[in-house]
Amino acid sequence: MTQESPAAPEAGAPPPGGRLFRYRNALGVAVAAFLCLWPWGRLPPAAWQFIAGGAVILAGVSLRLWCILQIGGSARKTSRLKAEKVISWGPYSIVRNPIYIANSLTFVGFTLAAGLPWAAPIVVVALGLWYDSIVRREEQFIAEMHPAEYAAYRSTVRRWIPRLRYRGRPPEVPPYPFRRALKRERGHLIAVGCGVLAVVALRVAGIS
Repeated sequence: MTQESPAAPEAGAPPPGGRLFRYRNALGVAVAAFLCLWPWGRLPPAAWQFIAGGAVILAGVSLRLWCILQIGGSARKTSRLKAEKVISWGPYSIVRNPIYIANSLTFVGFTLAAGLPWAAPIVVVALGLWYDSIVRREEQFIAEMHPAEYAAYRSTVRRWIPRLRYRGRPPEVPPYPFRRALKRERGHLIAVGCGVLAVVALRVAGIS
């Protein structure tokens, strides 16, 4: 989609993206609480749940890291929207919002590992509605910042449904160092790792 650079809002105005964007991690916290505390319909611990859940979590984390490698140093780390340039290569040439898809995959993986496979569609729908609201505000902001470039990009790449066309990184764009991407994502990786340990510990102990 795009890379973000600070955009100063008017005095007294909410930051671009509105409350959903500013508190975009709130739903993730709510989903995590649900996975740990929901008392009904949880399957007994089984190896397939951890294997399937771990595989989907790994897919989500890998996709997110791939996105960061394309975004590079412009990756958003603030509560305000940015739009330095339009990224139209790598996973962004397949679908416009691969990071949000990656996050959703990670949560689905945790849902499976928590023994609540029936809840996976509910989690997907809840995240989809939340992210779609954020994305529509993001797209409005990006279109204002890069009208011609973003219009061309949006006409060829869909918001959520992947397409079977891929564009590699342009030769004039230097690759982003993998170690730097890992450092930038360390908070997310630590959170996922702690989540995996917590789910396994709770399930083995029979607490959830």
